[in-house]
Amino acid sequence: NMLADGFEVGTSNANITVEQVTGWKFYLNEIDLDIEPEGENITISIQQKGNSPSNPIISHTIQGWNVSIEQITFKMDPGQIAQFTLNITPPNEGFAGEVGILNLRARDTDDSGLREATIPLRIAAIHDLQFNIEGEWIISENGGFPLAWIENNGNGISYVTVSIEGLPENWTIDGASDFAIAPGQKRGLELELIPSDWDGIPVRVEIIIATQEGMVISN
Repeated sequence: NMLADGFEVGTSNANITVEQVTGWKFYLNEIDLDIEPEGENITISIQQKGNSPSNPIISHTIQGWNVSIEQITFKMDPGQIAQFTLNITPPNEGFAGEVGILNLRARDTDDSGLREATIPLRIAAIHDLQFNIEGEWIISENGGFPLAWIENNGNGISYVTVSIEGLPENWTIDGASDFAIAPGQKRGLELELIPSDWDGIPVRVEIIIATQEGMVISN
């Protein structure tokens, strides 16, 4: 109704239309970005930022990694938060620490409300060293090397320190006791024992392999 000086002078009708708003928001704060070499699932939360119910269409791009997405199939109310799962597998020949950039996109079914997020993923380190030795460590009065080697079956470089315990007094060790070994590499133990005043009686020693990552192997 329209009024003038307190009197009704006419009526009018008005139509009010609320414009539809669409939008999405990813929550990425609690994601573990280190992905195991054999692959794993990560869960991400997404919030509906529009003003009418809808469900997101989620897509991705990434170079060299295998990613599949479990889509949200129900309509989300404005303000609602839901979760979706990504199955992520790094490249087969990837090394520890190698990074892949995952680009996520969320949009409505009519392509409106586009939201993008960039997530740096990293291949988790797997430390797997194997120490092998064949037969006895044969030495003479001039010294001798063992038939022993280390294999790195992990996916990252390992920094190794070799020590020998139980040596008789005045015996010496010659050779490299600290070295790096690359993934897939086999390296011989290049340490020579040099005896002093030895009567030839067999001596038992312990070979200890330690890495910067805290792995210890003994034989």
